[in-house]
This record gives sequence, C-alpha cells and structure tokens, in this order.
Amino acid sequence: MNDQKSPLKVLVLSTRYPLTKDDYQAIFLKTLYEQMAEESPEVNIELLAADHIDVNDSESPFPNLNIIRFQYWFKKHQDLFYHEAFLSNIKQNKSIAMMIPVFIAMLFFTGIKRIIKNRPDIIHAHWALPCGFIGVILSKIFRIPLVVTSHGGDVYGMNKGIPRKFLKFVYNNAHAINPVSQPLAEEIVDILPAAKPKIWVKSMGVNTEKFHYVPNAKEKVGVAEDKKLVLFVGRLAEVKGVRYLIEAFDQIQKNRPDLVMYLIGIGNQEEELKGIVTKKGLDHNIKFLGSVMNKELLKYYSACDVLVQPSVPAAGGREGVPVTLMEALICHANIVASRIGGMATFEGFRNITLVEPGNVAEIGAGILKMTALEKAYNPKVADQFKIQNVAIDNVGLYRQLLGQPTLKSKEMPERVEV
Repeated sequence: MNDQKSPLKVLVLSTRYPLTKDDYQAIFLKTLYEQMAEESPEVNIELLAADHIDVNDSESPFPNLNIIRFQYWFKKHQDLFYHEAFLSNIKQNKSIAMMIPVFIAMLFFTGIKRIIKNRPDIIHAHWALPCGFIGVILSKIFRIPLVVTSHGGDVYGMNKGIPRKFLKFVYNNAHAINPVSQPLAEEIVDILPAAKPKIWVKSMGVNTEKFHYVPNAKEKVGVAEDKKLVLFVGRLAEVKGVRYLIEAFDQIQKNRPDLVMYLIGIGNQEEELKGIVTKKGLDHNIKFLGSVMNKELLKYYSACDVLVQPSVPAAGGREGVPVTLMEALICHANIVASRIGGMATFEGFRNITLVEPGNVAEIGAGILKMTALEKAYNPKVADQFKIQNVAIDNVGLYRQLLGQPTLKSKEMPERVEV
C-alpha cells in the first residue's frame, strides 16, 4: 500500500474507456486506474471518456475513482473511438471526421467544469492527440502539471504534416511524457528532440492476480493434448495483420496436422477473414471464437503453444506494447510478434520471436519454432508489467511533478536517456 498519505487529485482525459464489465477495448485504462485507486486511497481520480450507446457500465468499484462519460454527438452515432481504433473508424466512414471538433470542444468544456469543481493537482492525458492537445490548453489556463501518455497509434499514425506539428506542440508543453515502450520514446524524440528530458518510459500493466498460468488448460478450452494451439487475441482489423497469420497457417499446417488455431476477437474484417478461411478449406483447423470475457482469457493464454501478434502498419497506426502480449507472457506463452512499434522492445527474449510485418514465410517459420520450444516463465518480465508496480510508479511520477516525496516500486526507472 502506498504510504504517502497527502491527498492528491488527478483528472484523466481519454477518448475511450471499457463500455461494459466484459469489454476488452482500452482495458489497460480500467486496469491501471482501478489498481491505482486500490493501492493509493488518498488519490482521487476523475476519468473523462467519450459516451457511446453501448455503455451499460460506468460504475467504479472504488469511491476514489469516478468515471464520467460525456456526450459529443447524437447518442446513436458517437462512433469516433469505440469498436475500432480512431483512425480505422475514420477510414471506414470519412463523414464521422466532422465529429472531431465537436468532441474536442466537449472534452474541453467538460474538463473546465471538472477542474473548477474539484481543482485537480495533476492532469493526465492518454493519447497525445486529441486528449494531449486539450490537456495542454487546460494545463496552461489553470497552471496544472500535465502528463501525456502515448500508446503508439497517436504517434505512429499521426506523424506527418499538420498532425506532426500538433504532436510537437503537445510534447513541448507537457511536463512529463510517458511512452509505453522504448522504441516509442525514440520516435517521440525524433519528432521533438527537446522532449528527451521529459520522457519516462513505462508500459501499461497487467493484473497478475487475474492473469497467471492455469494447469491443464488445453482440456479446459477443448483442445486435445496432442494438438499444438496457435492463438490470436485482438481486434479483427487491418492493423492486426490476421490475414497474414491465416496465410502462414495455411502454408505450414499441410505438413503439420497437429496444428489448430483459435482467433479471439471481433472487428470489421471478421466476415472477410472467415471467407478466406472457408475458401482455403481451413474451417476444421481454425475457429473464430468471437469475444471472450476478460476473466476467461487466461485459460486460452495458458493453453496455447504460441500466441501470434502479426501486426502491420495500417490506418489504425502501429502497436505500442499490446496488453495481450503482456498477459500471455505472464501465462507462460511463447510469442511470435511483428517487429514493429513497441514490440521491438522484446528483441532477443528467449520465448519471443520477432518477424517482419506481413512476411508470411517468417510468421510460419516463427510458429513452427515456438511450438517446438518448451514454454517458460520469465519473472523479470512479470515484474516489469505487474500492475501494482505500474500504479505505484504513476503516483510517484505525479508527486515528483508536484515536488512531493515519492514511493517507487523497485522497477520504476528514472527519466530515461533515449
């Protein structure tokens, strides 16, 4: 438990927050701030996020964490940020781009209202654009220190032309910048070299009480022990590269009848991907499981012989460090992942193979290599992603900015040399 008892008020700005108790989208925000509320009861958190017609759970189990949804368009048509990534949604339906200035205005005015009412000590914006931009304006008006967390899509997906100028503005005026991986930190310094002293690299965390290895998991998920399970968990969207995974699986399974694959998730490419599987005659080898409740995922992670994250550059940006990868590592899974964005952090790890994005042959070879490798647990990785450490260290960063004594986990880095 955090022993720093002086009260601390935090206003969090976000585009999205899980819509239901079982919603996996932006689960890292829920995991982080619920853990922070539990670890540090002296910290009071208000989190602002876009409303959506599918919201049926905005309640927090902690009295010091308040989730506030704000409406920015007609309720049935607030489609900027949910179900797919922000840039992917716009690519699919360019007309919704007209909602962006209205969202920005509503986040701004809602932020002003909450600041006047509660007088927070810290503003923490997730995603440099658009929330970091609003965070800068609020920070300057009310003279409140600003932390900006970049998750990947906001940098990799908006790093040209006018959006790049806005990124420079945000990073130049933030008091601390939190990229979720070292490669992302290097990208931010390339955008604005002056950002270097402000950078604090810290990934989003995983609740190691909820995610852990489950013995005899294959039986629990309906896979025979003599089969090798290839697993994908994530959105069925272009940026996730699932098409290349299916192509790779098709090439290798002809000589490996012991291979089966489960695809967990939903998305705008679902029907297209199912059509590819049927056309290739793989319906008996590949199963689409749809959405799986968060609490059930650890069984699939524990059961799989390899988790594959075949992400590619796309309209949705590039990956930071996917939460699914962290969760799977804690459940003893071997990993094949694209050498892209924050996943390059794991170059050289024994139980992780990195491949070139979209390279079908490399993905297939990676699957064969990792299904032959005995699964292993790396406690150093688990400590790095442990949500209790991440929550404590975020509060420590807040207190640093306010000039207060801090409590740090043993894993907390100082400001990093990029």
